[in-house]
Amino acid sequence: MPGICRDTTDSAGGALIKSQTTVLANGKEVIVHGDSVTSHGDSPHDSPTMIASHTSSDNVFIGGIAVCNAGDLATCSHKASGSGNVNVNSPGPSVSSDISVAALVRVSPSLRAQDGDVRDVKFNNDGTKMFMLGRAGTSDVYEYSVSTAWDVSTITYVRSFEVGVVSATQGDNAAN
Repeated sequence: MPGICRDTTDSAGGALIKSQTTVLANGKEVIVHGDSVTSHGDSPHDSPTMIASHTSSDNVFIGGIAVCNAGDLATCSHKASGSGNVNVNSPGPSVSSDISVAALVRVSPSLRAQDGDVRDVKFNNDGTKMFMLGRAGTSDVYEYSVSTAWDVSTITYVRSFEVGVVSATQGDNAAN
């Protein structure tokens, strides 16, 4: 699995510049949808920007914001590359809860059984429970048990909670 892009370049050598929206994964800023590509070598383009994966099922969201993975494209069609990527396979207790969104969308196909468009995920304080909010328009929050605290590879679906009509702009939840 490619990591989330961080302090990296596109395949033509253009530097990816982080936007004013700061998104953290594992405590590090990452490249998000719409970040600028500059210093584009011998053939400058008209202000290219990064775009999230063209396949919606591959998009990764952190706090509701689409972030870019190695291999995602800029609007000039150059792929993101580089060595500054953040691996999202196994967050630990020191990891910001925001990383869970990226890790779960990419790592756990079992989430897709409940909802194919994960919008937000939160852990409880000790990392043994996880709650997932799906696509806007659904009325459920999904609960998972985590047998090894903070390890998303050990999640098990428990149940869903109906919370009523969810706003079309819903993108965040809280758990404790």
